[in-house]
Amino acid sequence: MSAVDIWSADLPDVPDNLDIQFWNLNDPLTRLFDPNTFDLIHSRCVGPGIKRSRWNSYITELARLLRRGGWLQMAEYYYNIQSDSGRLREDHAMYKWGVTYRGLMEDDRDPRVGRSLVDKMRNAGFRDVYSHTYRIPIGPWSGGMYDPSLRFISVTISVGYTWAAACEGDVPRSFANPSNIMANRLQSYEDEVRLLVVQEPKGAGWGRFRLCFGTRNL
Repeated sequence: MSAVDIWSADLPDVPDNLDIQFWNLNDPLTRLFDPNTFDLIHSRCVGPGIKRSRWNSYITELARLLRRGGWLQMAEYYYNIQSDSGRLREDHAMYKWGVTYRGLMEDDRDPRVGRSLVDKMRNAGFRDVYSHTYRIPIGPWSGGMYDPSLRFISVTISVGYTWAAACEGDVPRSFANPSNIMANRLQSYEDEVRLLVVQEPKGAGWGRFRLCFGTRNL
């Protein structure tokens, strides 16, 4: 089993059969792995790092790395925060966080790439492509609001990792620049966002998480 990321991670337990590689996904993956190597490839939440012009070639390369009949699974957020409570107005920190984040991505990333993954996978030669969009809460999982069978997703990729943590981790490393006013502004929302999630978990909002998978043609 192989794992690829651009930064090292402090993993609590590394299995003996896990090979960790550090790589910029904007560079050709065929330099890292041989074609026809994997039965399954899982690509998740790489949208903030992959350039807009890179997506088609990235997915085509993933197809080449799969064995015939192998499966590709892709998952990406759409960073448009919404709420059913009516509290997410334009002056809300969570709203401003989402607007600023997407503004940063628009420069050379694609914040809406999840919507086009199905077409991109089919164009790369995948068949039996299926997709589903999940509503993922920002913060604690409120009973009755979301599918209870997906509660574990909230625990692993809710505000503890993906949303507010992105302000202090993924976002600065992807966008931060001393001269970038928007990146500095984004980081300034971090404390306010975290406080809001604690104070009003049911009104903090939710985001869309798009999951797509398909198989390489035989």
